[in-house]
Amino acid sequence: MSSNLESRVKTVEEAMQILTQLALRADERMDAQDERINAQDRRMDEFDKRMAALVEVQAQTTANLSALAVLVGETDKELKSLTADVRETAEAVKSLTARASETDDQLKSLAAIVERYISEGRNGES
Repeated sequence: MSSNLESRVKTVEEAMQILTQLALRADERMDAQDERINAQDRRMDEFDKRMAALVEVQAQTTANLSALAVLVGETDKELKSLTADVRETAEAVKSLTARASETDDQLKSLAAIVERYISEGRNGES
């Protein structure tokens, strides 16, 4: 019976060694898994930071586009106003050109009258 007991004790000791080895391997695998989880957490933190930066840039871009749209609207109004002013100026220039032409014609007529008056006046006195 003693040999049977020794055999059983030896079997229990071997089982304990195997269980200890399995526990160590499981612990190593858990450590490796913890490291992978920590690395994933770091990557997710970096991703979150980048995403927050992108969201901030997108919000700024949206604000800039809104401001640009307002400026474009104001520029469009100013351009329409300037276009109307240019048309009015063009009409005024046409009117002044026509009046200048009429004035030139009147001056030519006056010059002809004065020239005739002077010519006739000299002819009458001579």
